[in-house]
Amino acid sequence: MKLSSTEKQFARELASTLNDWGSLELYEAYVLNYPEAILRTILTEVMSVPEHKIKKSRAALFTFLVKKYGNRTNNHRN
Repeated sequence: MKLSSTEKQFARELASTLNDWGSLELYEAYVLNYPEAILRTILTEVMSVPEHKIKKSRAALFTFLVKKYGNRTNNHRN
């Protein structure tokens, strides 16, 4: 599936905010598979965590929370 220019822009925003340009394709996949509102909520949560409380990186925390959200929604569909 091809991304719209708005979706591409949002994926770039995620990569930029999380300082993780190497995972741009992953963020593009997230933009295609999850509602923007959910991704923005997760991004806001990640950015509100003090740096010293993050074990790996903001990008890793973001990915963890997106996967957690995905697992939660998949469990409710069954």
